[in-house]
Amino acid sequence: VYLAGFLGMKGEPRLQGRPHRLCGTAWQHLRSPKASMGGRHGENHRTLLNEGEEAEMETFGYKTHGFRRALCIAGYILSCGILLLVFYWKPAWDVWANCVPCDLQEADVVLLRTTDEFHMYSWKKVTWISLSSLDYIRRDSAVVADESSLLNRVVRKPDLKVRCIQVQKIRYAWDLAASRFQKVGVLEESHTCADIHVKFGSGLTSKERDTRKLICGPNTIEVEITPIWKLLVKEVLNLFYVFQLFSVCLWLAEDYIEYSVAIVLMSLLSMALTVYDLRKQSVKLHRLVESHNSVPVKVCRRQAGLQAMESRHLVPGDLLVLERGRLMLPCDAILISGVCIVNEGMLTGESIPVTKTCLPRDNGQQPWQASCADDYRRHVLFCGTQIIQAKGDGREPAKAVVLRTGQCWALGVPGLRERSKHPVARGAFGPPS
Repeated sequence: VYLAGFLGMKGEPRLQGRPHRLCGTAWQHLRSPKASMGGRHGENHRTLLNEGEEAEMETFGYKTHGFRRALCIAGYILSCGILLLVFYWKPAWDVWANCVPCDLQEADVVLLRTTDEFHMYSWKKVTWISLSSLDYIRRDSAVVADESSLLNRVVRKPDLKVRCIQVQKIRYAWDLAASRFQKVGVLEESHTCADIHVKFGSGLTSKERDTRKLICGPNTIEVEITPIWKLLVKEVLNLFYVFQLFSVCLWLAEDYIEYSVAIVLMSLLSMALTVYDLRKQSVKLHRLVESHNSVPVKVCRRQAGLQAMESRHLVPGDLLVLERGRLMLPCDAILISGVCIVNEGMLTGESIPVTKTCLPRDNGQQPWQASCADDYRRHVLFCGTQIIQAKGDGREPAKAVVLRTGQCWALGVPGLRERSKHPVARGAFGPPS
């Protein structure tokens, strides 16, 4: 009866002529999702993710309910897996059936809904990152030296754990002060020009780098090679092939044997070609990003000096040393000393190189992006672009502070998209999958 409310009944659900309370609750979830996500569950049940950005989403907190979970498992068995298939197509129904609404700070499941006209749903499990393996972190002190840093606000004390979700390959951690999930693979936008020069101009210590790496994650693009069986299962569960299956059953019932066999053969051929193509693309992308994840770079460490490493180990706040010669940038970075000539053709389609200047040592109290009167992008080196020439100040090489790592890279920031006229460049700017 409870599950019947999710399967499209008209009017108010009834049992033996009378409204049924449990089925009616499920019906309200289906017919009016906004009502089920409203303020009656607490002010922190709903927040915005990436507020004001192109990838803005609504987030809703849910907690798995044992009795509902048992009912759903029974429904899977009694329906011979049909209910599980429905939940696969409708992830929001899956969450509403298995979980109860709660505040986001208590949730173990987060329901996401895009804020565009499509209102696409998805859900993510809340995971925990433990910092107890870092022996030098004290339970009563700041995690990193910068007390205003977001990283100090996402660590729950005294157990030193971080709640996080992974959305479109980007890690978001729960900000205990703001009561929302925040992107952690970026340098805080609230830093002033002076802050960036003073706090990060000498590099990070080894301990702070290890802490940032554990919370922010590696500086990589993760493209897994999907197994063939998984690709085949996803293709079979496509609504088109489910419709084809019902069509074949209908034609067989009417003794149209030849027509049914033709549909089966064409469907099998179509599935085989699609799986082959997807597998081939997956392997190519995996090989492509593997070379990008292992770019050799040099980083200046506080108290340790210059160190060579692979780009996968970079964290926000690291001090990159840009020596003479060409370099494909493995992350977004703010140039704090020297001048660089950069080829941004991959992003904008423009064939003319761009000159990047260092961030000024401004003593103002505005964030560094707002204090740059003309355009803050002339101080930013974007991931995927190529440094043609780098010249430092005097005998010192050019240096840049890592701004974004992981898939938080600004491959498609609004300003660059506006400048882009080339159709290939426009195709490069899409939300990460």
